Amino acid sequence: YNWAAIMGYTSTVASNKTSEESGYRQGICPNGYHVPKQAEINTLLAYIEQQHTLLMDSLGWYKVSGNNYVGFGLLPAGYYYQDSRQFIDIGKSARLFLATPNKSNDALAYIFAIKADTTKQTTAITLGSRSKRSTATCRCIKNPSTPTAQAAITDNTTLYAYKGRILYDDEFRIYDLLGRDVTDENG
Repeated sequence: YNWAAIMGYTSTVASNKTSEESGYRQGICPNGYHVPKQAEINTLLAYIEQQHTLLMDSLGWYKVSGNNYVGFGLLPAGYYYQDSRQFIDIGKSARLFLATPNKSNDALAYIFAIKADTTKQTTAITLGSRSKRSTATCRCIKNPSTPTAQAAITDNTTLYAYKGRILYDDEFRIYDLLGRDVTDENG
Protein backbone atom coordinates (compact mmCIF):
# COMPACT_ATOMS: atom_id res chain seq x y z
CA TYR A 1 0.00 0.00 0.00
CA ASN A 2 1.09 3.60 -0.47
CA TRP A 3 0.62 6.04 2.42
CA ALA A 4 -2.62 7.57 1.08
CA ALA A 5 -4.22 4.13 0.79
CA ILE A 6 -3.14 3.11 4.30
CA MET A 7 -4.47 6.37 5.71
CA GLY A 8 -7.77 5.95 3.85
CA TYR A 9 -7.43 9.11 1.76
CA THR A 10 -9.26 9.06 -1.55
CA SER A 11 -7.29 11.74 -3.37
CA THR A 12 -3.65 12.70 -3.80
CA VAL A 13 -4.41 16.24 -2.58
CA ALA A 14 -5.79 14.94 0.71
CA SER A 15 -2.71 12.76 1.22
CA ASN A 16 -0.46 15.83 1.22
CA LYS A 17 -1.40 16.68 4.81
CA THR A 18 1.54 17.83 6.87
CA SER A 19 -0.12 18.38 10.22
CA GLU A 20 -0.81 15.43 12.45
CA GLU A 21 -4.48 14.81 13.08
CA SER A 22 -5.71 14.68 16.65
CA GLY A 23 -6.94 11.31 17.86
CA TYR A 24 -6.44 8.17 15.83
CA ARG A 25 -6.59 7.64 12.07
CA GLN A 26 -8.45 4.44 11.22
CA GLY A 27 -7.38 4.38 7.57
CA ILE A 28 -7.61 0.84 6.17
CA CYS A 29 -7.69 -0.69 9.65
CA PRO A 30 -10.86 -2.43 10.84
CA ASN A 31 -13.27 -0.66 13.17
CA GLY A 32 -11.75 -0.19 16.61
CA TYR A 33 -8.17 -0.13 15.28
CA HIS A 34 -5.88 2.61 13.96
CA VAL A 35 -2.66 3.22 12.03
CA PRO A 36 0.06 3.75 14.67
CA LYS A 37 1.68 7.14 15.21
CA GLN A 38 5.40 7.65 15.60
CA ALA A 39 4.97 8.38 19.33
CA GLU A 40 3.37 4.95 19.86
CA ILE A 41 6.26 3.20 18.08
CA ASN A 42 8.75 5.27 20.11
CA THR A 43 7.04 4.16 23.34
CA LEU A 44 7.17 0.55 22.22
CA LEU A 45 10.86 0.79 21.25
CA ALA A 46 11.72 2.42 24.59
CA TYR A 47 10.00 -0.42 26.42
CA ILE A 48 11.86 -3.15 24.56
CA GLU A 49 15.11 -1.17 24.81
CA GLN A 50 15.68 -1.37 21.04
CA GLN A 51 15.73 -5.19 21.13
CA HIS A 52 13.74 -5.37 17.92
CA THR A 53 13.78 -9.19 17.71
CA LEU A 54 11.10 -8.98 20.43
CA LEU A 55 8.78 -7.48 17.78
CA MET A 56 9.68 -9.86 14.95
CA ASP A 57 7.60 -12.93 14.23
CA SER A 58 9.54 -16.17 14.62
CA LEU A 59 8.63 -17.25 11.07
CA GLY A 60 9.62 -15.98 7.63
CA TRP A 61 12.88 -14.17 8.36
CA TYR A 62 15.88 -15.23 6.26
CA LYS A 63 19.00 -16.09 8.34
CA VAL A 64 17.77 -14.11 11.36
CA SER A 65 15.05 -14.89 13.84
CA GLY A 66 12.68 -13.07 16.09
CA ASN A 67 10.88 -14.32 19.15
CA ASN A 68 7.73 -12.12 19.02
CA TYR A 69 7.96 -11.66 22.79
CA VAL A 70 5.51 -8.73 22.91
CA GLY A 71 3.05 -10.15 20.36
CA PHE A 72 3.66 -7.53 17.66
CA GLY A 73 4.19 -10.27 15.04
CA LEU A 74 6.21 -8.27 12.51
CA LEU A 75 6.52 -10.26 9.28
CA PRO A 76 9.27 -9.72 6.67
CA ALA A 77 7.03 -8.66 3.78
CA GLY A 78 9.67 -6.42 2.17
CA TYR A 79 8.36 -3.65 -0.06
CA TYR A 80 7.44 -2.95 -3.68
CA TYR A 81 9.90 -0.82 -5.64
CA GLN A 82 7.90 1.11 -8.23
CA ASP A 83 10.77 2.01 -10.58
CA SER A 84 11.73 -1.61 -11.26
CA ARG A 85 8.23 -2.94 -10.58
CA GLN A 86 9.44 -5.68 -8.30
CA PHE A 87 9.23 -6.72 -4.69
CA ILE A 88 12.42 -6.13 -2.70
CA ASP A 89 13.73 -7.74 0.50
CA ILE A 90 10.97 -10.30 1.03
CA GLY A 91 12.12 -12.34 4.01
CA LYS A 92 14.71 -9.69 4.90
CA SER A 93 12.80 -6.55 5.90
CA ALA A 94 9.57 -5.20 7.27
CA ARG A 95 8.53 -1.62 6.53
CA LEU A 96 5.46 -0.04 8.11
CA PHE A 97 3.99 3.35 7.28
CA LEU A 98 3.04 5.41 10.33
CA ALA A 99 0.16 7.87 10.61
CA THR A 100 2.62 10.66 11.39
CA PRO A 101 3.31 12.83 8.32
CA ASN A 102 6.65 14.57 7.78
CA LYS A 103 5.93 18.20 8.70
CA SER A 104 8.89 19.57 6.74
CA ASN A 105 8.09 17.82 3.45
CA ASP A 106 4.50 16.98 2.48
CA ALA A 107 5.68 14.34 -0.01
CA LEU A 108 7.11 12.21 2.83
CA ALA A 109 5.65 10.15 5.64
CA TYR A 110 7.35 8.41 8.55
CA ILE A 111 8.12 4.71 8.50
CA PHE A 112 9.26 2.13 10.99
CA ALA A 113 11.42 -0.61 9.50
CA ILE A 114 13.47 -3.60 10.54
CA LYS A 115 16.00 -4.87 8.03
CA ALA A 116 18.11 -8.01 8.26
CA ASP A 117 21.77 -8.08 7.32
CA THR A 118 21.93 -11.70 6.20
CA THR A 119 25.73 -11.69 5.96
CA LYS A 120 26.20 -10.70 9.61
CA GLN A 121 22.93 -12.35 10.67
CA THR A 122 21.87 -9.20 12.51
CA THR A 123 18.98 -6.76 12.22
CA ALA A 124 18.67 -2.98 12.43
CA ILE A 125 15.80 -0.59 13.15
CA THR A 126 15.08 2.43 10.98
CA LEU A 127 12.76 5.26 11.94
CA GLY A 128 12.78 7.58 8.97
CA SER A 129 10.83 9.11 6.12
CA ARG A 130 9.91 7.69 2.74
CA SER A 131 7.95 9.00 -0.19
CA LYS A 132 4.19 8.72 0.31
CA ARG A 133 4.13 7.15 -3.18
CA SER A 134 6.38 4.27 -2.12
CA THR A 135 4.84 1.17 -0.62
CA ALA A 136 4.89 -0.45 2.80
CA THR A 137 2.66 -2.59 4.93
CA CYS A 138 0.41 -1.52 7.78
CA ARG A 139 0.24 -2.88 11.31
CA CYS A 140 -3.04 -1.83 12.88
CA ILE A 141 -3.20 -1.20 16.63
CA LYS A 142 -6.36 -1.65 18.67
CA ASN A 143 -7.84 1.55 20.06
CA PRO A 144 -7.92 1.74 23.86
CA SER A 145 -11.35 0.92 25.22
CA THR A 146 -11.65 3.95 27.51
CA PRO A 147 -10.80 7.65 27.17
CA THR A 148 -8.49 7.30 30.18
CA ALA A 149 -6.60 4.51 28.44
CA GLN A 150 -6.33 6.54 25.22
CA ALA A 151 -4.72 9.38 27.14
CA ALA A 152 -2.34 6.91 28.78
CA ILE A 153 -0.52 6.04 25.54
CA THR A 154 2.00 8.86 25.51
CA ASP A 155 5.74 9.20 25.76
CA ASN A 156 5.28 9.51 29.56
CA THR A 157 3.28 6.29 29.96
CA THR A 158 4.23 3.98 32.80
CA LEU A 159 4.69 0.58 31.19
CA TYR A 160 4.73 -2.76 32.94
CA ALA A 161 5.82 -6.18 31.73
CA TYR A 162 3.62 -9.08 32.74
CA LYS A 163 3.63 -12.52 31.11
CA GLY A 164 5.26 -11.14 27.97
CA ARG A 165 2.84 -8.24 27.53
CA ILE A 166 3.22 -4.49 27.62
CA LEU A 167 0.81 -3.04 30.14
CA TYR A 168 -0.19 0.37 31.37
CA ASP A 169 -2.36 1.14 34.38
CA ASP A 170 -5.15 3.73 34.43
CA GLU A 171 -5.71 3.29 38.22
CA PHE A 172 -8.80 1.08 37.77
CA ARG A 173 -8.12 -1.25 34.86
CA ILE A 174 -4.99 -2.64 33.22
CA TYR A 175 -4.76 -2.65 29.42
CA ASP A 176 -2.10 -4.09 27.18
CA LEU A 177 -0.59 -1.82 24.51
CA LEU A 178 -3.16 -3.05 21.99
CA GLY A 179 -5.96 -1.73 24.22
CA ARG A 180 -7.18 -5.10 25.53
CA ASP A 181 -8.44 -5.08 29.11
CA VAL A 182 -6.31 -7.65 30.94
CA THR A 183 -7.18 -6.66 34.52
CA ASP A 184 -8.88 -9.95 35.37
CA GLU A 185 -5.98 -11.97 33.91
CA ASN A 186 -3.57 -10.17 36.22
CA GLY A 187 -5.56 -10.43 39.42
